[in-house]
Amino acid sequence: MIPAHRIRGRGPTLLLSHGVIESSRSWAEVAEALEDRFTVVAVDGRGRGETPASGPFTYADLAEDVEDLARRLGLTAFFHAGHSMGGRVALEHALRFPGRARGLAVISARAEAPDAAGRERLRRLAAVARERGPGEAVGLWTSPEDAHHGRVRAISAANPAEGTALALEAIASADSLLERLGEVGVPTLVVAGDRDPAYVRSAELMARAIPGARLHVLEGVGHFPNLEAPVELAALLAGFFGGLG
Repeated sequence: MIPAHRIRGRGPTLLLSHGVIESSRSWAEVAEALEDRFTVVAVDGRGRGETPASGPFTYADLAEDVEDLARRLGLTAFFHAGHSMGGRVALEHALRFPGRARGLAVISARAEAPDAAGRERLRRLAAVARERGPGEAVGLWTSPEDAHHGRVRAISAANPAEGTALALEAIASADSLLERLGEVGVPTLVVAGDRDPAYVRSAELMARAIPGARLHVLEGVGHFPNLEAPVELAALLAGFFGGLG
């Protein structure tokens, strides 16, 4: 499947993959900050934004969608940054299609499988998305007291309910990827916010497992660096990918 996407800027190509309850809209400020240095391609993952989903899908399907898009755009190599679910998509793509991505940034993501309680929470959220709308399915990652809560909720609310539910179920059914991260053969930046401690622990696990990976923890930031600190995140990405030549 060729996912819907938005292209802006000039320079080496940087693909941006978003989180489970988001769409390419959540990358808008980061993309704007990077467009003078990169051709930024913000992807709508299957079932979210303007990309349809005809039925259940997996991380492998999302990775194949990224590759289908890269081939449609004629990309021989590119950088790939992913937030949350999109971070795991970036890892999955790098493992399934080695040599295609020149560098990765994995932001507020996890490579572990959810435990039994986590799988149940995700399935409950999928039911909430179907019954009350995807804007009501954001509670695992943000709460009303967060300054960015309204923006996350609005981005999620604009997504298809069924597609959001299917994406949540894809995470709920996923196996661990940690055991394969030693096979990642490209420079990788792992990022988390210090106000998102569970994902800091996950970032530490990934950084230890990926050969030569660099870990960066953003101060005063929670699960959504792309919305909470877009300029800081963009500078971090530009420095990392720009240093790869």
